Amino acid sequence: MGRARTFDDLDILERAMRLFWRNGYNGTSMRDLMAETGLAKASIYNAYGNKKDLFHCALNHYIDKKQPKSLQLLTQGSGRDGLESYFSNILRVTIENHQTPGCLLVNTATEQGIHDEAMRSIVERGMERAEKHLALTIERGVADGSIDPETHPETAALCLIATILGIRVMARKRADPSKVETLIKANLDKHAPRHKPADGRKLTFQVYETR
Repeated sequence: MGRARTFDDLDILERAMRLFWRNGYNGTSMRDLMAETGLAKASIYNAYGNKKDLFHCALNHYIDKKQPKSLQLLTQGSGRDGLESYFSNILRVTIENHQTPGCLLVNTATEQGIHDEAMRSIVERGMERAEKHLALTIERGVADGSIDPETHPETAALCLIATILGIRVMARKRADPSKVETLIKANLDKHAPRHKPADGRKLTFQVYETR
């Protein structure tokens, strides 16, 4: 019978996740993980395995505990309102939060030197979930009249996922925030355009607001 753990598993995964989130997989050492979690190397190995195994656990923790909070923004208001809230939050986090920059899944997908099938599979699971929620939001927007009825939800969602990947690349290059905002607005207007009202009113996009 194995010895019972004397630490909070969720707390350890949270600490490890945030460390990987800040430094990336390649930039995090086992010594860093020991310092962040307060666990000895033997305890980490016994509970989770090696660094790669712990990273897998941290990625799954992110998908199960963190990703749903950001996806919840898609439910705010109309379909188009939800998209704007979601991308407003992406922009805010990209610009303001230097401790945990961007999305951990996107960071991992774009990090150089990662060649691990299990890791890619986990990232794919999270990205597919995001893509599905984006498609459902766009479909809702078409139904509620906030998004152009000619929009194809699945295609638009795929293009918006590509936009998110592009935002992360721009963030790494310390791109001007106004250019990131322009990228977001242009892609939302192209792939999930607002359904123009009959009176021709101009509708604006407030990217810094999270409703």
